[in-house]
Amino acid sequence: TLPLTIIDDDAELNLAVQDLTIDETIGIAQVVVTMSAPAAMPISVDVTMTPVTAVDGNDYTDSPITLTWPPGTTGPLLVDIPILDDVFNEPTETFLVNLGVPNAGQVLDGQATVTILDNDPIPTLSVISNGHLESSGTILLQVTMANLSQNTVTVQLSTSAGSAKAGTDYLDT
Repeated sequence: TLPLTIIDDDAELNLAVQDLTIDETIGIAQVVVTMSAPAAMPISVDVTMTPVTAVDGNDYTDSPITLTWPPGTTGPLLVDIPILDDVFNEPTETFLVNLGVPNAGQVLDGQATVTILDNDPIPTLSVISNGHLESSGTILLQVTMANLSQNTVTVQLSTSAGSAKAGTDYLDT
C-alpha cells in the first residue's frame, strides 16, 4: 500500500459586496456581489439590509434575498433593491447591504453602503405684501414656501428702509 497525497489546487472561494451611490429616481438599485472562484456545487448566501439614515418603506424596500451561483460559475450577481422617490428635499441617505454566511467559502467584504442622493429642489421662500396705508397700524406679512422639505426650515426677517424711515414710519424690530 502506498500513501496517497491529495493536493488542493482549487482557488480560494471569496465573496464580496460593492458600495453603490445612486440617485433617488433610479427605481432599482443594483448592488453587485462577486465570487472569486468557481465551485463544484451551488454557492448560496443570504442578503439583508440595515437602515442607517434611509428608512425602509420610505426610501427603499427591504425584502429577504438569497443569491445562488450555479456550479462552475463566478460571474457577479445583482441584488435588486427598489428605491422609493419622494417629493421632499432631504439630506443624502444611506443603508447597508449585508452578506450572511455562505454555504461554502468565506466573505471577504460582507457589507456595502448604498448612498441615495436626493433629487428634490431646495425650498424657496417668498414674502407677500400688498402694501398698506401708514394709518393701518400693524402689517402682517405672509411667508410662503415652495418645495417640501423633511428638514426644519427657518427664516429670519429684517426690515430695511426704502422710502419709509425707521423710527418715523415704522418700528425696526
